[in-house]
Formats: sequence, structure tokens, C-alpha cells
Amino acid sequence: MATSKGEGTFRVLSEKQIRMIHEKSIELLQDPGAKVLHEQMTKTLVGAGAIKEENSIVKIPPKLVERALKTAPKMIQMYDQHGDLAIRLDGTKTYYGTASDTLYYRDHKTGVIRPTSIDDLRKSIIVTDALPNMHHILASGILKLEGYDPRKAVLFVFKEILRHTSKPVGFMAYDLETYHRIMNIAFRVAGGEKVFREKPFVFHYSEPLPPLTFPPEGLDKLISCAQNGIPLVFMPYSMMGGTAPITSAGALLQCNTEVLASLVMHQTIHEGAPYIYGAMPTMMDMRTSVGSYGAPEFHQNVAASTELAKFYGLPFYGTAAVTDSKNLDAQAYSEVMMSLLLTELSKPDLAHNIGLLYHSNVICVELVVVANELIEMLKKISSGIQVDEGTLAVDVIKKIGPRGNYLREDHTYERFRDKYYPDLFDRSMEGDPPPAEKKVRDRIDEILELHKPHPVDENLLRDGE
Repeated sequence: MATSKGEGTFRVLSEKQIRMIHEKSIELLQDPGAKVLHEQMTKTLVGAGAIKEENSIVKIPPKLVERALKTAPKMIQMYDQHGDLAIRLDGTKTYYGTASDTLYYRDHKTGVIRPTSIDDLRKSIIVTDALPNMHHILASGILKLEGYDPRKAVLFVFKEILRHTSKPVGFMAYDLETYHRIMNIAFRVAGGEKVFREKPFVFHYSEPLPPLTFPPEGLDKLISCAQNGIPLVFMPYSMMGGTAPITSAGALLQCNTEVLASLVMHQTIHEGAPYIYGAMPTMMDMRTSVGSYGAPEFHQNVAASTELAKFYGLPFYGTAAVTDSKNLDAQAYSEVMMSLLLTELSKPDLAHNIGLLYHSNVICVELVVVANELIEMLKKISSGIQVDEGTLAVDVIKKIGPRGNYLREDHTYERFRDKYYPDLFDRSMEGDPPPAEKKVRDRIDEILELHKPHPVDENLLRDGE
């Protein structure tokens, strides 16, 4: 009898709805088009068949979209610093990752939220390196370093990441000079630019300016990524009611249009360069004006965007385990669980920002550790149920018969380890086990004391500073 594994179903959009969003995106690329604030990119697009109009508007015909979708790779592999395969973006698995830094950090011992220090940055990286369900880390450069240009803080952060983890690294850069300095370090660590191209361990994160505007800084980096084969996430972040239509459908349409426009630009520069679809269509909370990270509409939209990316056959970069709460409380855990459940069911290739509090302003390593446990739990839910002769256990049921039990059966012994057994959470009925919060704090202390990341050669990190 053939093995059958039920994968279950989870859909936000129907095929008809996806095709409608695609068709309307094609329409918007021609009317009104996109504002491309980059002379070289505009000339390249026009040379490929786009139409330039006044006020930097470029209208992109359907044939350019079709060509870009054909040439963009459907599978992307990323490696660790040692050249071992770490991430395979092919639509079959979700790889989770944290942000290494942001403006504030929550001390796991005291609960105090303070400006992020260098020591806090290192702690967040080491914890990420130690956790098996954290697969990559993002260098944002969103912290204050005394005597350091804020726009170049990401360079410092990137070096610290390489010192404390060998996992793949995504990075943001606020100017082209910093971008090139970071990539030169990555080339050296990989063993040369040619080796890096074959086994990249770094990817770049950049954004357009919604609605439908592409500033020169972002396009500078898009062009360089395409030319050098550096995997690129070009990810619209918009707020429904602010920088996107108030409806989810409208926000999805606008984001998808921006993604297709950037994909055309990227593939026009270099066909076959690795491109990753990203989208963060959240909502503006009309009572507070914040862009909500815990809104159910946001995570539903991210799941829908995953489906759009799969429609195109492109890898997708999503968001999970984030919360609007400033505290580790019922709101935080509820919003984190909601986002992780939608992520596990929709299966984006990458999910980032694990463990951010307060609309992405606070790094919380406790939440990263809890998310690592929740991911293990949810993988069991999303993995489907194996149905075959062995799992149906017909012969065992017949053998035991009415009112028996299965505790002593070989069938039980051979398979009981396949179940999920919590690490941080308690199922005991006796004794007085410590609360999960204490287990989390103890786990962080244990990691920081005992975990030793593989060191990088310091000479490779020198770049003239």
C-alpha cells in the first residue's frame, strides 16, 4: 500500500483571487507606472522596452514582467561561513531568523528595557547561534554607538555577527559605500568573490518607498546585487490607510506591483540573478497611528503574499513572532503564537524579526527562546499525518482488543519518540516544577555561559577603520 501523508490545507487567497491581483498589477505597471528616481535604471528599463514619461514615471509593459518571471531563479541556496549548505529556498521549508539589533534591548534578568549596548548585541547573536530553529540573522544597524555615524552602524553590527555566528546573514545598508564595505568583508570571509558567488552566506535587504516609488539609494544596491549575484530581498513595507489602501486586497495589490517592478529592474540588469519576494503589508492603527506588528490583518496579508510568491515560483521572505506589546505578557505571547501559526501553515521560505517587541523597537531574547520552542511545536501541527499500514496499526488494535492498553507494545516503543515533547513547557502532575519564565531565563544564562560560536579570523574583518 502506498504511503499517504495528509498535508492539510490552508489558503488565504483562491487561485482566482491571485490571478486577479496579478492581472491588476500588470495594469498598474502600465498606468500609472512607477516612479524610478535613478537615471541609470531608467535608461536600462527604456532600453529593454519600458516607456519613460514626465516626473520620473516609467511604464513597464507586460512582456518585461513575463521575461523577468522566466529568468528569476525558482530555487536559491545559501550557505554558512564554512561553505556548508544552510538554507535551501525551494518552497518546502521555512527558515526562521532574528534581528540582531534595534534601538532597545530587554534585559532577560531584570526585565528592564534600555538602549541597546554592544554587549546586548553580542548576547542576541550568541542566543540566535545556539538555537536550532533559528537559521539566519539580520543586521539592521539600528542602534546608537558613541562616536559612530548612525548610517554606518550596520557595518559594526555585521562584524559582530560574523564573530559570534556562522549562520547566514541578511543585512541592511543605508548608503552604497557601507554596502560595498560589508560585501568586501563577506567576499574575504568566503575565500574570495568567486567562492562567495558559488556559496553565498550573505543576502541583502532593501525596500522601495510606497506607494510605487523607487529611490536612488535602494536601486543602487539592487543594481549591485544583480551584477554580483548577491541574493536580494526587495521588500515593500506599507501601512493600510497610510502608505497603502485601507483594504487588504488593495495593499496586497500595491505590494505585488512594487515587487514585480523591482523584479523587472533586477532581472533587466542581470538575468538569473537571485531575487527573493518580500512584503510587509501591515495596517496603520487609526487610534495610535503606529504600523502594527501584531495586527491579525498584517499576518494574514503576509500569508497571502506567500501564496502570491508561490504563484510566481519565487522564494518568499516573511515576518513572524513579533508583537506590539512592550512587555512579555498575554498580548505578546498571543500575537507571537498567532503569527507563528500562520507562518507554519503558509510556509514562506524565510521568516525574519523573530522576538521583536513594541512594533520592532525592542530586542527580546526571551521571546526568541520561546519562539524556538513554539516553532518546534507548530512544525508538528503543519507536518501532516502519515497514513499507511504501519501507522494505522490495525494488527496492533486487533491484538490488544477491547479494554487493553498499548504501553508494552513494540509498536509504541518504536514510534513514541516521533511525538513532540516540550523542552520549556511542563506536563508533569507531581512536584513543583519551575515556571516556564524561569526556564527561559536559565536557558539564556546557560547559552551565554557555555555556547562557544566558531570564531572568525579577525584579519578578515578589517576594512580600513
